Amino acid sequence: MKRLDLEGLRHDIVLKADELQAEAARLEASQPDDAAMLRRIADRLMVYMQEYLEA
Repeated sequence: MKRLDLEGLRHDIVLKADELQAEAARLEASQPDDAAMLRRIADRLMVYMQEYLEA
């Protein structure tokens, strides 16, 4: 994969993780279990991206 493609992918994943965090914040009061799940997914996306970039 080209470096530019990887940067674009990283950018998209970071944006998606941010969207998931925002959605989790919105759901926190009414659906705390769903909010926690979304936060875990967002956290995992960021960890996987960091591990991938370090490899």
